[in-house]
Amino acid sequence: MPKIVNKQAKKQEIVQAAIKVFAKRGVANTRMVEIAEAAGIGKGTIYEYFKDKNEIFAESFQHFMNMTDSVMGRSLFKITDPILKLKAFITSWIEVINNFGVDYIKVMLEFWAEGIRTNHNDGIGLIDMNKLYADYRAVIKAILDDGIRLGKFKKMNTTLTASILIGAFDGIMLQWILDKSVFTIEEAATHLFDDFLQGIIK
Repeated sequence: MPKIVNKQAKKQEIVQAAIKVFAKRGVANTRMVEIAEAAGIGKGTIYEYFKDKNEIFAESFQHFMNMTDSVMGRSLFKITDPILKLKAFITSWIEVINNFGVDYIKVMLEFWAEGIRTNHNDGIGLIDMNKLYADYRAVIKAILDDGIRLGKFKKMNTTLTASILIGAFDGIMLQWILDKSVFTIEEAATHLFDDFLQGIIK
């Protein structure tokens, strides 16, 4: 009796293998055969699941975002205090980094670079970094707006403030990836939250 293959599970195995290869070699230098070898399948079999490397790259991005959304949703669930919610948003990013490892973060930087290069006009259309940033801005803006409404935060341009916080965390993550000896991601995030909070708290 032929073995029944769970195609969705197999696709996820290929994506997991691809992320490791992308992180090691870079997306541009990765070949489909290398992903197939890392996934333990034949070079012809991989085309039964993905038509090309770009499709795997886009699927890797979606996989990363699904996991990140799951962690953030779980962290923010049932928290009503805007200060605690803001802290939970930041610490959830730390959880993503710690749980999913440096490989994911390195590939996330490739997503970022590809999103800037294509600007969602060509290439890998599924990687829309503009939407990603817009979604995160919306979450943080809602927390800040709620804090202002409750009298806990100063009046401010919440869209701009949310953008600044995201930019600060992006910069911290990039520096940490380049040289992990300078600081731990946990202590950097704690400093970021404390300093940011001092600037907005009423």
